[in-house]
Amino acid sequence: MAQPTETLVFVARLTREEKDTIYRQKTAFPGSNVQAQLLAAVDDVCLDRLTRADGCLKVAKQLRQAGDEESLRASVSRGYYSAHHSIRAMALWHNHWDPDGHEESIRKLKRLLSDNAFLGRSGLAPDMVSHIIEARTNRHVADYSPYAVQRTPPEVRANQTITQNNWGDAANFNIQLAEQFLAAAVKVVGS
Repeated sequence: MAQPTETLVFVARLTREEKDTIYRQKTAFPGSNVQAQLLAAVDDVCLDRLTRADGCLKVAKQLRQAGDEESLRASVSRGYYSAHHSIRAMALWHNHWDPDGHEESIRKLKRLLSDNAFLGRSGLAPDMVSHIIEARTNRHVADYSPYAVQRTPPEVRANQTITQNNWGDAANFNIQLAEQFLAAAVKVVGS
């Protein structure tokens, strides 16, 4: 991933639509820079989300190397949270609001993935929602169940198992997904 200062340069770019919005705001409210201040805040939060996603991914990879079950469970969780922060950064950049919570972030991702322009910018496949749901299920089992099966999963079928019913495979899946989402978020925020 790009260093935070490099990412800040990407985040600082505004689309033509955003520039037009700022212009209209200045015309409607002469002397006001409220819109510019809000967009600067969006930039800051996007950068924070990308930095957080990168940090979670690094920790997930370190924990994966330990190989014991508790470290693998923690790796699964950190991998998911890396992807989650990347999704929130993309949603915030796209809409200038940050979805709150896991379900809302996944719903927003689904809407983003239905936009061909977003797919082109991000490089993500249209079926990524099913992957993030699998990663979230892995995280839910890792964090809340003493077993490799989730007995009461959120909005998935009962007795959902982790990826390949193996903690190492679940950690690898979540890490690879986190890498894809982080790369996509850097592209989207930088476009």
